[in-house]
Amino acid sequence: MPIIEIAFTSPNLNHRAQQLSEKLQLPLREADSATYDYLLELSESGLSLVPSADKGYGPISCDFAGGSHSHRRRFGGGNGQAIAKAIGVSGKFSPRVLDLTAGLGGDGFVLASLGCSVTMVERNPIVHSLLADGLTRAVTSAEDDSELREIMHRCRLVEANSADYLQQGEKGGAVDRVIQFQ
Repeated sequence: MPIIEIAFTSPNLNHRAQQLSEKLQLPLREADSATYDYLLELSESGLSLVPSADKGYGPISCDFAGGSHSHRRRFGGGNGQAIAKAIGVSGKFSPRVLDLTAGLGGDGFVLASLGCSVTMVERNPIVHSLLADGLTRAVTSAEDDSELREIMHRCRLVEANSADYLQQGEKGGAVDRVIQFQ
């Protein structure tokens, strides 16, 4: 089992780090603590999963307002993209989509950018936390970006096991938490 700890980069993030520690039942990193495999690190730029130096790769985070997501929504091929074709998105049809394995939200965000209303379901609490942070930061960025604001209005995040969600739905108690991005 990997050792995962919660860390934060500035004192003003201490409270949020403590809340995350309690929610995920992971310890807060202390300066003299033992070696870790991963840090779930809160910084001013958001939440990242940071591997120890020996893992050989960098931090994992969600950023829907910039980087590759921003480029793809502007220049990604629109309804001609493979995922759009797979579910039948067209200029006349924008389905409601249930992404039962949301992960870091890439597919769901693309579909929302193409006009679909998307409910993303993620059961892993760490991955859900990373995704929720990325979507929340996108809402903040959307204050100055009307296109991104419209996309975020079409996104919804559910913390639940997909099988339970399908069997019981939100009203049946299968959902731990629902976030609507308005």
